[in-house]
Amino acid sequence: MKKILLSLVGLVMTFAANATDYYLIGGFNGWTLKQSECKFTEGSNGEYTLDYVGTLTSGFKINDGTWGENANFGGNTTLELGKEYILDVGGGSGNIPLSENIENPHLVFNPDAKTLLITGQAVEPEYAYAISGQILSENVGADNKPLWEDKTLTEESDGTWTITTTCYPGEFGIKMIDKSTGSQVSWFGLYDTVTLQPEFGEPIVMKEDGPNLKLVKGGECTFTFNPETWILTVTGDGEFSKKEYTYAIFGSIFGEVDKDGNPTWSGAALTENNGKWSVTSDCIPGQFGIQKINKDTEQQEEWIAWDAQATRQPSFDAIIKMNVGGTNLNLVEGGNCTFTFDPEDMELTVTGAGSFGTVKYGYGIKGNIFSTTEKPNDWIAVEMEEKDGLWVLADKETTLKGSFGIYEMDKATGAQTGWLNLADGAEFALDTPVKLTFEIGPNINNLEEGTYTFTFNPESLELTVTAPQVEENNFDYYIHGDIFPTTSDWMSEKMTLIDGKYVLADVDIEAGNFGIQVKDPAITEGNPNVGWYAGKDKSEVELGIPIDLTDTDGKNLSIVKGKYTFTFDLEAMTLTVTGNTLPDVDPEYAYVMYGAETEKGAWEDKEMTITQSGNWTVTLAKPLVEFGIKKVDTAHRNKQVAWIGSANESPAIAALGTYNAKEDGKNWTSTLTNKSIYTFNPEKMTLTVDNETGISAIEAEEGEAVYYNLQGVRIEKPVKGAYIRVVNGKAVKVMK
Repeated sequence: MKKILLSLVGLVMTFAANATDYYLIGGFNGWTLKQSECKFTEGSNGEYTLDYVGTLTSGFKINDGTWGENANFGGNTTLELGKEYILDVGGGSGNIPLSENIENPHLVFNPDAKTLLITGQAVEPEYAYAISGQILSENVGADNKPLWEDKTLTEESDGTWTITTTCYPGEFGIKMIDKSTGSQVSWFGLYDTVTLQPEFGEPIVMKEDGPNLKLVKGGECTFTFNPETWILTVTGDGEFSKKEYTYAIFGSIFGEVDKDGNPTWSGAALTENNGKWSVTSDCIPGQFGIQKINKDTEQQEEWIAWDAQATRQPSFDAIIKMNVGGTNLNLVEGGNCTFTFDPEDMELTVTGAGSFGTVKYGYGIKGNIFSTTEKPNDWIAVEMEEKDGLWVLADKETTLKGSFGIYEMDKATGAQTGWLNLADGAEFALDTPVKLTFEIGPNINNLEEGTYTFTFNPESLELTVTAPQVEENNFDYYIHGDIFPTTSDWMSEKMTLIDGKYVLADVDIEAGNFGIQVKDPAITEGNPNVGWYAGKDKSEVELGIPIDLTDTDGKNLSIVKGKYTFTFDLEAMTLTVTGNTLPDVDPEYAYVMYGAETEKGAWEDKEMTITQSGNWTVTLAKPLVEFGIKKVDTAHRNKQVAWIGSANESPAIAALGTYNAKEDGKNWTSTLTNKSIYTFNPEKMTLTVDNETGISAIEAEEGEAVYYNLQGVRIEKPVKGAYIRVVNGKAVKVMK
């Protein structure tokens, strides 16, 4: 029996040892591996969570404490706070960018689904810049190499950053530093070592993660960096190093063979003439490219070949676009050929008796949108068919919501020759041509499950994705009433069909009555009105609650002043109104409840709506255990101007009632469990917590009769319906 128990213990220990640990890592912690405070906690559902105490800055990743290919999670598109982010995995995955820093973030990471969700408080980052390199000191390390040091630049009134300092020979670049954490956010180096040789006193274009600049002569130097344009100017006594290059055609086209008679690769040096390099030689069929050779070392530094993504079919006597690490060119017919290369424009022209091989391309859709729930991360390729110069995948069903792009292949070999994704600045939308590019960019993300037709134009590099359109009917639908601010008469605003529902979005509304008008657009003469929908059982609009409609003896709907979105579901015959009620004067500030539903849960915003009396209210089915109220700029809802909490030493809320508030007060804590209504009065600085009727939050002056709807919203001119009338502090339900 002991042996069995020991075996079971050993088995459990083996499983525990095989569990994977994941860590958050980035510039915010100096890219320190396996930092204990950055370790995720594994949950039972395959998700890992982390509550990081501190500020998360742009440029970070998740790994298992190593830089292994299978546990190196990153991305290139900007992560949005509170929205699920699709991660890339592998050595080529980028550092995840943020538009804002995140204070005390809560992270939920799913390594199987490759998703990341971050919540927390967004804060605007502030940056500083520094010169970093070997040029700031004569000191050397144990390896006898110059030590790297930093010197912070000073911000000038014109937005540039400068420093004047004594420099020594060595390498350097520009650090971008987050002021709040002191961590490095980015690194700026030389933009292009091929086409740009930096000069003292001349503007130098920099780029993120570019190669270091190198001083060969030191002295008193002034550095001026513009972070808006990424331009650096260096003046003073120093001097930059310059490399000089030669070029050669290198390939199997020059007739060299090995002892078995097989073609071998050899080179033919190019000669410079007015910035262009050329050579004439007898050639045989084979492959070739261009060597870029350092004059000093006589070593190849770069391989330059055909940019197959820019030049779809190369031809003799035509300009061929080249790039570093491109595709080898292929001669199918040799002869006496002249090669002319322009390294400035990266262009090659080949003239003579030879000819290139042509490639016929095919295209297909590839993504995890065709994968299964058992293997949601499998990227599956589906070929498209050519139709009149376009490539089409018709009526194809996607099985999962996910990402995809277009792959290009050599039709003769089936080998993939290129990958197309979103061009810079392009945004994907159904039924709209979207521009693609062979350059590095984001894949098309979050295509919903459904049946689609994909149409790709290889000439314009545009993709159009369409879904079968299901016509609900041939009628148009309007919101019709006396609620529109421009007139007191009844007028109509047409609704738009969106995802199977009719919507009139974000419209300013005055208090009044309305219904849904149905028109036949085919009737061009006479009365096009063919129907009218109104309330089936009630007339008063309650925000967020669907109202049943009828076309027989319905009740006109009533609504108070506000900014609303009307959503009409024809199939369900319901109307839902969402948005905010508004006082007579639009407020300068808005208020948002911010807190957590559980003791260690994530903090989230709970939007409050303004009432006619100027109070702000929200109904919570599950009360928050700890919370406060953010005062925000109405025009810029993400700009917090104050924090409002308890004015009392004891911030506990254990019962319904009214609590005093103040700016910079303590966070309220609550032991309430039932659905409650929270009403904040910014004038009196009070928070009232009530039950679902909302009646105790209603106030009235001595002797004055005040009317409210059943949600506690004050009504200046009651119309037909049920209301709460308050006189001398006593509330009764009345019918009008």
